[in-house]
Amino acid sequence: MNVWLIHPAEPVPISGNTRLFRYGKICRLLAKRGHVATQWASTFDHFSKQQRTHCDYIFEVETGYRVQLVYGSPYKKHVSFARMRSQREVAQNFTRCAEKSVPPDVIVVSLPTLELATTVLAYAEERRIPVVVDIRDLWPDVFLTAFPRWAQSLVRPLYRTYEQQAVDICRRANSLTGVSDAYLNWGLQKAKRSRTSHEKAVYLAYQKPVVAERDRHRILQEFDSKGIREKRVLRCCFFGMLGRSAGLRSIAGLANHLVRQGHADIEFVLCGTGPREHELLKMIQGVPNIKYLGWQDSTEIACLMERSDIGLAMYQEGVLQSISNKPVEYLAGGLPVLTTLRGELENLLETYNCGKVFQPNDIESMGEWLVHCKQNYTSMKYQTQQASQLYADKFDARKVYEDFIDQIESIPQRFQAVVAA
Repeated sequence: MNVWLIHPAEPVPISGNTRLFRYGKICRLLAKRGHVATQWASTFDHFSKQQRTHCDYIFEVETGYRVQLVYGSPYKKHVSFARMRSQREVAQNFTRCAEKSVPPDVIVVSLPTLELATTVLAYAEERRIPVVVDIRDLWPDVFLTAFPRWAQSLVRPLYRTYEQQAVDICRRANSLTGVSDAYLNWGLQKAKRSRTSHEKAVYLAYQKPVVAERDRHRILQEFDSKGIREKRVLRCCFFGMLGRSAGLRSIAGLANHLVRQGHADIEFVLCGTGPREHELLKMIQGVPNIKYLGWQDSTEIACLMERSDIGLAMYQEGVLQSISNKPVEYLAGGLPVLTTLRGELENLLETYNCGKVFQPNDIESMGEWLVHCKQNYTSMKYQTQQASQLYADKFDARKVYEDFIDQIESIPQRFQAVVAA
C-alpha cells in the first residue's frame, strides 16, 4: 500500500540526530510492514528557521520510507504575514509535486494548516483517494487566543473565512482523527455528525530513543561540567519550543518563589529554542536555581530526563491544548508531570497519580507541591512508577501507532465499499 502523511512543519530525517514526531514514526512503522510511506513537509524548517533545501526535493530515508519536501519561503516569527505566505506557497506547490508522483492509496493530512488540508482534499477527491484529516491544533479557534478575552468577540467576524475552511475540511474528510478525544470531538462538531465506529483519537505517542552507552557517558560528563549532576534534591526539566504558548514566565516565577522560600535546592533545567529565547534569558538572569541549555537533541533529552525528577508542561493562560508532546515524553522518561493543561491530561494524571495540574499563575500552589515532592521520597518513587505505567498503557508509540496503522490499512476497502454503494 502507498500512503502519504502530510504535515508542513514536522521534522524530517534529512540530517543529524533528528527527533522524529508523529508522521516520521508512523512512516518508519509502515515501511517495516512492507508499505511505501511518504512524509510530506515544507522545505523550510519551522523549528530551526532554516531552509532544508531551496526547491522541491524528494529523498529516500530507508526502504519504504521517503520524504517529499515542498518549497515554502522562510519566515522569522511563528505569528507573521511571512508565515502565512509560506503556508500558502506550500499548499500551492503541493499540487505540482503530487501530480509528478504515483497517486497513493490513502492520505493522512494534518489540520493545520487550513490551506494545505483544503488543497490535499481537492487533489484526493478528483482521484477518489480516501483522506484522513488528523486534527493536531484547533485552527482557526486558536487564533483568537492571541487577543484578550474582551476583544475576541470583536475580532471573531474577521475569521469567518477561516472558520468556513475548517468546517469544509472536516465535512469533506472521509475519516477524522485527532491527538485527543477533545480534538476529535471538535472536528466532529465542525462536520455536524457523530463519530463512526472506526474513528478514535490517536494520542501523540513517543518511542524512547536508544542511547549508545558511549554517547550516554559523554553527555552525562557534559552535564556534570554544567552542574547537572546525578546527586540532587529535586530537579525539574522543561524542553520544547520557546514560543508564544510556553509558560516561561510561570517557570521563572516559580523558581524565584522557591528561592525566596528557602528551597533553592529545587532545580530547574530548561532546553529549547524559539522566538522567546531572549525574553527567557532576561527572566532567568540572576535566578540561581535555573540553568538554560539551549537546543538539545533526542539523546541529550533522554539523558536529561535520567537526571530529572519532574517534567514541566506549563503553558500561557488561555492556550487551547489538550495532550501535547511534552507531557508524553516526560512520562516516557518516568517523570511525573507538573502542568497547566486541563481536560484529558488532567484526568489521566489524576487516575494514575503521577503529576498535578495547576492554574497558569498559581505559583504558590505549584511551589507547595514541589516542596511536598522534595520532602516525600516514597510519594515521588510511587509517582515515578506510575508515570512509566501511564506511558506504557497509553502513549507507547509502538502500540499507539501500530493500532493506527491497522486503521489505515482498512481504509481503502471501506472507502471502496462506500463508493460502490
